[in-house]
Amino acid sequence: MAEEQPEQLEFLDELRRYHERRPFHPFDLLTSSGEKYAVQDAAQFALGHSAVVLVLPKTGVQIIRLSQITALHVHEPV
Repeated sequence: MAEEQPEQLEFLDELRRYHERRPFHPFDLLTSSGEKYAVQDAAQFALGHSAVVLVLPKTGVQIIRLSQITALHVHEPV
C-alpha cells in the first residue's frame, strides 16, 4: 500500500475536524471537476480513509475520493 503524502493527511485531519465540530457549521466541498457539494448537517457526511460519502437531499448518495476534493469552504455563523 502506498504511503499518503503529508498534505493529504493534513487535509484529512481538517475534514475530520470540521465534521466533528460542535456546534456543527455547514460547509461546502469543492471538487476538481468543479462540482460543489453542500454539507448542511454532520449526519449527511461520512469520512473514510480514501473517500467521503455524502447523503444529499435531492440526488441521494454521492461517493467522492479524497484526491478529488480541492477545497473546503466553511460557513461561519454571522
